[in-house]
Amino acid sequence: MQTIKIQLLHPDAKLPTRAHPTDACYDVYAATCELGPGWAKVRAGLRHRDTRGLAGQILPP
Repeated sequence: MQTIKIQLLHPDAKLPTRAHPTDACYDVYAATCELGPGWAKVRAGLRHRDTRGLAGQILPP
């Protein structure tokens, strides 16, 4: 398993978690959210390093 270094950039930021040890993905949480007519800007407040060879995907709940 590859280690991912994550830095929290916002006071409300939370480290990603897995609900179960066998999960293939991590859950990422919103630190801030702005809503407008027909759009939303969601920020996790995270920064990561050394993710070569990995991919990410954001899906609605």
